[in-house]
Formats: sequence, structure tokens, C-alpha cells
Amino acid sequence: MVKKFVYKFSKKSVLKIPIAHTEERFYADDETINNLIKNDQIIFKYCNKDGTINNEFNPNGFLINTAGICNKEHNVFGMMPHQERAADTNISNEDGNFLFDSLIKNFKN
Repeated sequence: MVKKFVYKFSKKSVLKIPIAHTEERFYADDETINNLIKNDQIIFKYCNKDGTINNEFNPNGFLINTAGICNKEHNVFGMMPHQERAADTNISNEDGNFLFDSLIKNFKN
């Protein structure tokens, strides 16, 4: 389950994860968006450093600040920010390691 992949996070967790560009964006019709919300499939959203979610902190204009979604079974997910670019002490940002650590723990179990 995706929930296991992100076990270290709460719904209020804020991570500093870089984006590569602002040219692509997530889009879906209203029915799909409503189903994603209803099924708790939106797993990451763009926000500011304090966790405020609004369009000011939405770099690509993604619908409802969506940064990552999963399938209905919660066993496959995708995200736009690049966690691999935030996983190194040399760049002073290791927030991406939280996701990698969660994935490793899930696969070991």
C-alpha cells in the first residue's frame, strides 16, 4: 500500500523537494478529481514551508496543488517533484530520503 511507502509522513508533513521545471502539470476532469479525493489518492500537495496550501505555492498550476497521486488500490504512485534531488548531505537537503527510507522499509517487510 502507498500508505506504507510514506509511513514516515503525516498529512501535515512538509518536505522540501525540488521541481525541475514548470512546463508540465497534472490535469483531470471534475469527476476524476472528486474520485481521487474521495478515495484518498492525492498523497502529496505543493505548499509553503509552513504547510499552507494555496495557488501562490503551486509552481505548475496543478489542479488543487497536486504533487503526487496513487491508484485506487494504493499500491502504485507517482509524483512530479524530484525526491532524488533532495537526498544528499552535500546539497544540504535530505528530505527526499524520507521517501526512499519508507520504500526500503516497505520492501524489506
